[in-house]
Amino acid sequence: MTTNDDPSRKRGLESVFSEGIVLICADDDAPVRLVYRGLARRLESVQGGVKECKILGATYKEASSLVSTVLDASQEHGDENIVCVFDLHMENYDGQGEVLGSDVVRELRSSGFDGLAIIRTANEDDISKNMCHQAGADAVLNKRMSCGEVADAIMKHRAPPLKERSGKRMKESLEKGRSSEWIDYRHYHTLLNQRHEPTSQ
Repeated sequence: MTTNDDPSRKRGLESVFSEGIVLICADDDAPVRLVYRGLARRLESVQGGVKECKILGATYKEASSLVSTVLDASQEHGDENIVCVFDLHMENYDGQGEVLGSDVVRELRSSGFDGLAIIRTANEDDISKNMCHQAGADAVLNKRMSCGEVADAIMKHRAPPLKERSGKRMKESLEKGRSSEWIDYRHYHTLLNQRHEPTSQ
């Protein structure tokens, strides 16, 4: 395993984000938003550092405006320098509504965004993971992962050239579409409830 001080790893980071990172994170949990400040510090080793860091999700307005926030950043900085890290379930908004990170990523992909999109979740079930990947997420990470582990995952999934990642994502989506694992996630909550309902005797 390489460390943050590995010279070869650092050269790899510099070649991936030559103009610095625009980091956009969102979570409805205040302690997690604090953790993302640590993530930004971890990513400062990249050439150009973290050009801009937005930590959102404190309000429903912030969470529900993520698509426009990312697309605005995309126009200014280019997809290749943007890293998005979203919570799967953002719902602590006093009944104002809920935002799914997977829905945000799906809408971004539909709009042509090809930057890095990572979703973090406490749900490790296959339904949640498949939903995120089918929406276009490059990676699905457990929320228990440390800042260092999340930073390593960002570098791992950002390394391939943009066109290569796009082609791979399209191929995987098509393959899943032909398999029995392809699920209509508009009924996501229903599927989860059915999965956890006690079986009748």
